[in-house]
Amino acid sequence: MASAKVPPHAIPEQRLQQARTFKEEGNRCYKEGRFRDAVSRYHWALLQIKGLDPSMPFPLQEFMADKPAMTADQEKQLYTIQCDCYNNLAACLLQMPPVNYERVKHYSLKVLERQPDNVKALYRAGVAFYHLGNYDNAQHYLLSATSRQPKDVNVKHYLQLTKSQLSIYLQKEKQLYMGMFG
Repeated sequence: MASAKVPPHAIPEQRLQQARTFKEEGNRCYKEGRFRDAVSRYHWALLQIKGLDPSMPFPLQEFMADKPAMTADQEKQLYTIQCDCYNNLAACLLQMPPVNYERVKHYSLKVLERQPDNVKALYRAGVAFYHLGNYDNAQHYLLSATSRQPKDVNVKHYLQLTKSQLSIYLQKEKQLYMGMFG
């Protein structure tokens, strides 16, 4: 019984389709408020496409296994799915107390590597940096988000909180130096 040879473009297509299915399931879970289930689905989606990313080293190369060939369109789909999943993972984590702001930051920055103008990722990175006490970076990302979505109330709120914290920090620093040299 001979096995049929799978065309090289079919493997990435199958994996991309499976990743899209998991991502859609994750979106459904998110809408239903089942954030842990959504996180699992987004991770499953990312696992489906992990070995396809041409920008990542391929661990099996030393065993002479080739990375599946991808078309330009498949590559674009891969990066879109990755960004969507990372962005959605960050959104889920912000809904799951206690919030892991380090992971929110990590996922948001992964999105921004490919999509530097992604407003949701800019906002979430800003929120994460704010809660991690890095107000300079928080302000940077929130100002970028504001320039793209000037009317977004959530962005404005966090930008105001960040500016307030920066002001408090600068006041304390000023008092410290006055005490040293005053």
